[in-house]
Amino acid sequence: MHKPLYLAYLLVIFFALITLLPSYLASLPIFAFTIALGFYLSRRASKDAAATLFSIFLISYLLRVVIALILYRLSFERGLSGYFYGGDDFAYGDTALRLAEAWREGVFPYLKEIKRNMSLSSTMGFYQYYLAVLMIISKDSTFLPIAINCSLGALSIVVLYSITKRTFTQKSSFGKYSSLMTTGLFAFWPSLLLWSALNLKEAPTTFFVLLITATAIKFFPTEFDSKKIIKCVLYLPILLLILHRLRGRISFFVILSIVMTYSTVALKTLLIHRGKAVKISLFVIAAVFIFLVAVIRLQSIDNAVEVLSIHRDFRAFGDSVILPSLRLVTFGDLLRFLPTSVIISFFYPLPWHGASMAGLIAFPEMILWYLLFPFFIRGLFLLLKTERISAYFILFFTLMYFLCLGVLDANAGTLFRHRAVILPFAFLFIVAGMQKENIFKED
Repeated sequence: MHKPLYLAYLLVIFFALITLLPSYLASLPIFAFTIALGFYLSRRASKDAAATLFSIFLISYLLRVVIALILYRLSFERGLSGYFYGGDDFAYGDTALRLAEAWREGVFPYLKEIKRNMSLSSTMGFYQYYLAVLMIISKDSTFLPIAINCSLGALSIVVLYSITKRTFTQKSSFGKYSSLMTTGLFAFWPSLLLWSALNLKEAPTTFFVLLITATAIKFFPTEFDSKKIIKCVLYLPILLLILHRLRGRISFFVILSIVMTYSTVALKTLLIHRGKAVKISLFVIAAVFIFLVAVIRLQSIDNAVEVLSIHRDFRAFGDSVILPSLRLVTFGDLLRFLPTSVIISFFYPLPWHGASMAGLIAFPEMILWYLLFPFFIRGLFLLLKTERISAYFILFFTLMYFLCLGVLDANAGTLFRHRAVILPFAFLFIVAGMQKENIFKED
């Protein structure tokens, strides 16, 4: 029996046992399971750095739990029933409670009815259904999804470490130190601690992005290897489906980054081993064909721009709105806006966006980000000097996400939160840029 099947059985039994506990104890098994899994994964990730990695994981996890408990307690004083942020977290949780109550009564409302009568959020999807299932399991424990987010935020640390081990050379002390430094920066970055201590989608989204990346770079061949590609094809769709249900556009970026990476492999193979290039070229052609079909369904490029503009206008609200008068109508408008969107995605929110409490919290973190940004740029250039094919997936995904973030998010607060997904890769480049030598692995 395969390990994924063992894990699936274990999770079913685990959540079945949670239903036997009273609601105020529903989170305790999550804590115990997370610490045990973190210890196991830390030992597997690295023998020489296992103790340090587990220490980073444990301290970060306990810090997340403490922050979550404090915010959870304070939320009741604000009348928010466990949802301290009072924005999307409250909307998601309130919808889940209403939906769970309807299910208990044997009523299964249609999606339109949920949006119209139950949901306070502007969106309704997989995450709310997932929360409703948790409410059923835990007898309406509003802390359970927060506890799971804390766990996913902490477990992401171990996954990121495995990515850095495959990206940085481990032959020098610089490479080994950089792997731990990257995970440490990710583990204690203020906003990442905060988002994983709230009922928001950032923690699970980041976790699955890292898990997909770890899977992808493990199976990326330096030249065509049919066995590795078959394994990649079997594992990735399941993870991509979950990611798509959490935040659809990111799954699109991942797929496009995979296609671009394999295109790089094909080009390299063509230049070195022309005889092996045919098979991988056919794979790339098929992937590009699927992508083109998706684009054609939008009928034209201008229609695609219109969809982007509608998505942007959808988020253009509040005191932190970015360029409220901007309208993207044609492809030319989009091209002219791209340089501005890059600046927005990298450097917003700006100091004068600190009118709200969230903006004031973000300000010191943004100052630190500005100071680290030159190292990020240097890290990008160092990667370009290597021939590490799998690292190009991280490069393509990072640049694509940053590029689109400024186009799609017209609210500085929302952009600040959505940027959390790409921060672990940004830290990877930042740490690489701090080193005296190029620490990226060569194929």
